[in-house]
Amino acid sequence: MREARSARALVRRCAPLLLSADMTLASLFSAVAFAQNYPAQPVKVLLPYAAGGVADITARVIGQKLSQQLGQQFIVDNRPSAGQIVAT
Repeated sequence: MREARSARALVRRCAPLLLSADMTLASLFSAVAFAQNYPAQPVKVLLPYAAGGVADITARVIGQKLSQQLGQQFIVDNRPSAGQIVAT
């Protein structure tokens, strides 16, 4: 019984250390993932509204600015439908 209590106490004392080690490893692996260029291929923006509307013009202007900043093409694809279900 006493050994079980001491084992639990040991786990409680070591848990923060193990958690911090896990977080350190996770941050190292995520740094490797962020080192890749993103986006690697053209980005398609789906709009559930007809071309020529406010949403279309806004998406095209934002897409153009993102293309300039990220160096990747942004394609605005208008897909009007009933209830805007197609582009979701």
